Amino acid sequence: MKKYIWMMACVMLGIIGCNTNEIFEEELYKKVVALICSDSYNILEDEQELTGGENIAIIAVSCGGTGAVEADVRVTLIPDNTPFNAYNVGMFDVDATQYAKILPESNYDIDDYHIIIPKGERTGKLEIRIRPEGLSPDSVYFIPLSIGALSAYEVNPNKSSILYRVLIKNFYAEQKSSGYTYYAMRGYRNDVVTQSSKQVQPISKDKVRLMAGNISFDADVSTFEKSAIILEIQPDNKVVISAYNDLEVSQDDDPDFPNIFRTETDDWGRKHKVFLLAYSYRDGNSTIKMREELRLEYTDD
Repeated sequence: MKKYIWMMACVMLGIIGCNTNEIFEEELYKKVVALICSDSYNILEDEQELTGGENIAIIAVSCGGTGAVEADVRVTLIPDNTPFNAYNVGMFDVDATQYAKILPESNYDIDDYHIIIPKGERTGKLEIRIRPEGLSPDSVYFIPLSIGALSAYEVNPNKSSILYRVLIKNFYAEQKSSGYTYYAMRGYRNDVVTQSSKQVQPISKDKVRLMAGNISFDADVSTFEKSAIILEIQPDNKVVISAYNDLEVSQDDDPDFPNIFRTETDDWGRKHKVFLLAYSYRDGNSTIKMREELRLEYTDD
């Protein structure tokens, strides 16, 4: 009797083992389609160069599993504001002043919302034609998309949507999710030595924005509209200084600060981007005279 029970137990264990292996292999080999993005709100961040023209951006899908797809897989994306709304509410609750924006249709085109994962491959790509000129460095812009249909397999529910975020940059400054470009500033404020770091933001291909003098940057619109200046870099690298909005500012002549932009390489081979600026601006009833060097170390990458 004991021998019989032992044999039955072995048979049952064998059956359970086979079932476990089958389930394991099924999960191992199962093909699941997912959009390639971050784990935080399914965001894909992409810096776009302000060239005055059009750039190509890429959104990709992948198919998991141990092997490539056996036949072409057609993935259809659709515009979907659901993940966009979830991001705004999750990040800012009811403070609508902080909400991200949907990228205006005038700034991009998607010619075909279908992605093909070719037979024998694991990934497929969709092209977006981006025109970043005119976007504000003060806003977060998304293209919200979701997988609407598949010709085969199933969708990973956690990666079925994507928020494609457009960040802007030019040669002089860039917008990042972690912040903006900071230049080291040293010079003179009303002939008194001063130094600080200054946030510089891209505006267009050849324009950047920064606060005048030693005024601290504040994301509040009224602050930078009242106190920010624009540097426009000419083809000959001369710089034209103007007000971003309300500030009263004038460009000065100074041989030591000749309102130019240049790149320099120091004795250790380090490269720097350098602005030499001379200007005056009104602060209340006072006129502030600035002579400043802005310096940023950089690499060709």
